[in-house]
Amino acid sequence: MGDTKVETKKSGKKAYIILSSVVALGLVSYAATTAIYGNQETTDDAQIDADTVPVASRIPGQVAHIDAHDNQVVKKGELIAELDPTDYEIRVMQAEADLEAAVAQAEVASKDNPKSKSKSKSKSNSNNVAQVEVAKANNDRANAELQKAQNDFNRAKELKQQNAISAVEFETFQNNVDKARATFEQSSAQIKIAHEQHGVAQAKVKAAEANLAQAQTQLKYTKIYAPRDGMLSRIAVQEGQQIQPGQVFAQVVSQEHYVIANFKENQVGRMKIGQKAHFKIDSFPGIDFEGEIESISPATGARFSLIPPDNASGNFVKVVQRVPVKIKWSGDHQGSAPRAGLSVEATVLLK
Repeated sequence: MGDTKVETKKSGKKAYIILSSVVALGLVSYAATTAIYGNQETTDDAQIDADTVPVASRIPGQVAHIDAHDNQVVKKGELIAELDPTDYEIRVMQAEADLEAAVAQAEVASKDNPKSKSKSKSKSNSNNVAQVEVAKANNDRANAELQKAQNDFNRAKELKQQNAISAVEFETFQNNVDKARATFEQSSAQIKIAHEQHGVAQAKVKAAEANLAQAQTQLKYTKIYAPRDGMLSRIAVQEGQQIQPGQVFAQVVSQEHYVIANFKENQVGRMKIGQKAHFKIDSFPGIDFEGEIESISPATGARFSLIPPDNASGNFVKVVQRVPVKIKWSGDHQGSAPRAGLSVEATVLLK
């Protein structure tokens, strides 16, 4: 009987020790887990992203040649495609002819040699300015002659009062004044006409120059270049196909990648720009990549949706929102070749 009681006490003591050990181990595990994971946030709602620039034509035309292929690495300014330039070359030649005609008309208006069609705009401009200056000089001369005739008439008037000249001679001086005044008024009108002709001629030249510049620019647009460094993808045109302005026919995906991690709203409260992060890419198991927070979205993803939710209408059901966090890549890619859209598990260190 006594042996049974001793064994019972020993068994109870042993169970107590085991239970205490389990509780202590649990507390240690909890403390360790809190120390390790309490200062970090993790999400698997994340993916690799990269800036994408659409490639589009700025003019209508027929695709003459495609100088690149899908998934090709291109540099900014590298030729991608060419449109048939024939129509635009003709427009340039027509605009050049219009400009030469406008310059020639300006030279004719300035009484210059009308056969000098190859002269520059500056020559035409100087000719028109010279025409205005000639008109001003003629006006000054006519004004001087009017003043002289007026002075002669005033003296003749005094002589007439003294009966020193005849009535016929007096009328002659008066007629000279009238003729000089008419000449002066005509020369004044010529100044106005010269200014108007100068302005009209220059306006025609400027309009012709603008048309030529536009035609030359459109001709340049027949060659389509890569808008930035990256990888060309999704070429959607063929040689001989007609395309329209603004029609996107390819995409250039930047090779500078970053991670967009969508953390729950109760995970982002302690996040700040510059905090370290690390992430794993499903396509490259066993590799741990490093990064840091570059920016945090000012609104949830739902707020930027095409039709944002309106909780004031209908029955409300709370849905945990997610906030996009941009994590820039730091360090190298460790031999990997990331692609935009790949799934990621991202962890942000809150300290």
